[in-house]
Amino acid sequence: MKVTAEQAGWLVDRSERIVRGRIRHRDKRTGAMVPGDLPATKEGNAYAIEVDDLERIPGWKVNPGRLAELAMHDSRTSEQLLARLQTLESELRSVKTRLHLLEARNRLPGALSGDSDGFGHLDVESSVPYPRRTREPDYAAPYVPVGVPAGARRMKEITDAHGISHATAKRSIQAGIVAAFTRPQPGRPGYVEYWFAPGQVGPALRVWRSRGIEMRDCPDCPHDHD
Repeated sequence: MKVTAEQAGWLVDRSERIVRGRIRHRDKRTGAMVPGDLPATKEGNAYAIEVDDLERIPGWKVNPGRLAELAMHDSRTSEQLLARLQTLESELRSVKTRLHLLEARNRLPGALSGDSDGFGHLDVESSVPYPRRTREPDYAAPYVPVGVPAGARRMKEITDAHGISHATAKRSIQAGIVAAFTRPQPGRPGYVEYWFAPGQVGPALRVWRSRGIEMRDCPDCPHDHD
């Protein structure tokens, strides 16, 4: 079973940055990027890592409960894709049948008048059942995080309001430069959300500003009490 770097970090209780450092890291003498001791393949912009290779790293142990949750999520996704494919195949067969009936009617003399030689009973519209698609709702119920302290704010909300790169903010949190906390993303095993507890927003903005990161003020600035 293959996982991403973020999912691998979740399985062995390490940050994504540490996992990526095991795959490739910068040589201190030459400054060049060199392979690490964790094998991985690049699939698009993400790394694919075999779960069995994670426990070959000294001190790393895969959490079996998290692995089972991740496998169950992947299995559900595969089942949904298979069900959707079967629906599309059924619709395609129905369309082909309707097309053949139309071609047959067009080839027969007098087919349009309804007095064809023995084929007037062919009803293109009613003889072939067409599967109906259930209309999906246009809205979703409001999402209220569970286990988040009162007054906490999601990191993306803060970075979007101040025009700060989401990736830059995430790296500063993973490096321990900015204080924040994480929680698992609902329905996405191995992925986490970054949140600021009350009192962490103001210090985070001051750290980013001191490092020369460009940002803009928002209606809630200066966040002295956030």
